Amino acid sequence: MPAPTEARIRKNYSRVAPALLSALTDYLIVSRRQANDLDRQLVLLVIMLRSAMARGFADLPSEQVLSGELDTLPTLWTNIRSIADSTGIPRETVRRKVNDLIEDGLVKRSGQLLTVTPRAFPDSRFVIDKFIRLAAVSHVTIERMIDSDDDSAV
Repeated sequence: MPAPTEARIRKNYSRVAPALLSALTDYLIVSRRQANDLDRQLVLLVIMLRSAMARGFADLPSEQVLSGELDTLPTLWTNIRSIADSTGIPRETVRRKVNDLIEDGLVKRSGQLLTVTPRAFPDSRFVIDKFIRLAAVSHVTIERMIDSDDDSAV
């Protein structure tokens, strides 16, 4: 996010906090309920992010991704050490969470490399829906804040 936008949000935090915190809280509650384990959910999200960052992912039809209709997904592979380093979750905990995700069919392993399966997206649909709501609420809230700042400058 550009620094001027961050500064405006920080300056107006008390005005935008209720909407932003409400959407974030909903997202975390659903994440916890779905996985009953925020570390597991975070590990899965990191692996999903690697697919979402892969060349070609943005060109896939969103409804097919979210419904799990695709046979394979593009990926940027990751590994347990990388996930542990980026999240701060202990490596042994990440290893256990990854094994659970593999057992549930949400992640697959090729040697030491990990990727998400197409099934992970529909399985995470409630979390994704809440994240989309978080993004939308954030966008609208910030847009309104900027519009009201612009109105007061006139």
